[in-house]
Amino acid sequence: MPMKIHGKSEAKHFDMQPDFERGLPPNLFADLKFEDVNNNGIVEAEESVKLHVTIKNKGKGPAQGLTVYVKDSVNDPEFRIKDKKEIAMIRAGQSKHITIPIEAGFDVSTARHKLKISVTEHYGHDMDPAYLILNSLEYQRPKLVLSGMEIVRSGGKERQPLRGMDSCRQVKWSRQSRSYKMWGKM
Repeated sequence: MPMKIHGKSEAKHFDMQPDFERGLPPNLFADLKFEDVNNNGIVEAEESVKLHVTIKNKGKGPAQGLTVYVKDSVNDPEFRIKDKKEIAMIRAGQSKHITIPIEAGFDVSTARHKLKISVTEHYGHDMDPAYLILNSLEYQRPKLVLSGMEIVRSGGKERQPLRGMDSCRQVKWSRQSRSYKMWGKM
């Protein structure tokens, strides 16, 4: 027979805000690293990338109640930054690593983005802003050019003109100064 546990306790309110204490000031520095899927250093349409921020406290006291913000110099709604990361505390001589995702939508514009990374501290010992410059690239549509149409006989060793039965479309595709001829049945 399974054992059942019954009980009742009062609801308690917990304040999740940490208690901050004044002391010696922190001295904050940030190391930035950018990571994209294809390692070309460009944020392309429909690409998700990561901004890695390592915040170091080289001061004598703890950094408390930190908030990390990222502000873009370009106003593009398709270039989305999920910032406002919070860190409760970084003790003197320690560091914390956070990852900030950045997403480019399908209609992102080609632009040069200057990202301003700011870290605020509860007692006003804020970090000097750090900057990262990223380039975004809009969707590159394929260049497909129709060069003509020819009626050919199918089933033979050579393509010979035909008067009506099967038809194929000849397509000339140009990309990066190369030309290809492709045949396909209509």
